[in-house]
Amino acid sequence: MQKHNIFKTLILSLLMSMGGVQGVAAKAVTTSSFSIAAGETREWFVYMTTVNTTLVSFQMELTLPEGLSLNVDKCSLTSRVLDGDQQLFIGPVGERHYRLISTSFSFTPLTTDNAPLVKLSFTADKNYKGGQATLHDMIMVNTSGNSGVWGDEPFDVAVVPAVKGDVDFNQEVDVTDTMLLVDYTMGKDKLYSSAMDINKDGAINVSDVMGIVHLILNK
Repeated sequence: MQKHNIFKTLILSLLMSMGGVQGVAAKAVTTSSFSIAAGETREWFVYMTTVNTTLVSFQMELTLPEGLSLNVDKCSLTSRVLDGDQQLFIGPVGERHYRLISTSFSFTPLTTDNAPLVKLSFTADKNYKGGQATLHDMIMVNTSGNSGVWGDEPFDVAVVPAVKGDVDFNQEVDVTDTMLLVDYTMGKDKLYSSAMDINKDGAINVSDVMGIVHLILNK
């Protein structure tokens, strides 16, 4: 908690010292629409496609549709963030409204690759009907202390019926689901889906891989 408060003080001081936002930057933060089954959990990426080599800090707001929640403790920065001291802080602003803040304590710029920036984890409650989420009020800061804003990024989060073994929630159980599950069990940087737990034992392992293969072979 103390470190969190120190961080908030630092970032607020930094933003205040800039004297406000300097201008509007080219749209660089994107995500895409996805599907989820009611009662399930799914991870998703926010991408940053900018090739600016001097970005060290960002802030963004996330508003979710009713019935969809953000698993704050499961969200994280991705491997494109090279500064080991840089952390992601998420706090509620209002109902289904969150603020995400991250900055490099050593002012290490983000990598220039067109790659994921933040991994988000969502859970749809059992009454979720689908809806639209929005990333908005996004501010970026560079090594010179100048800031700019990124345009809003709305994206649909559709609800689909739960199908056992349907890891990517596309209503099909096929080799794509198997490969996603295999990659995840091997520790590759893949997105988690609660549908990977085929036998519902609370663990994702080779037993689930065998289970999904069995489902495909016996369709």
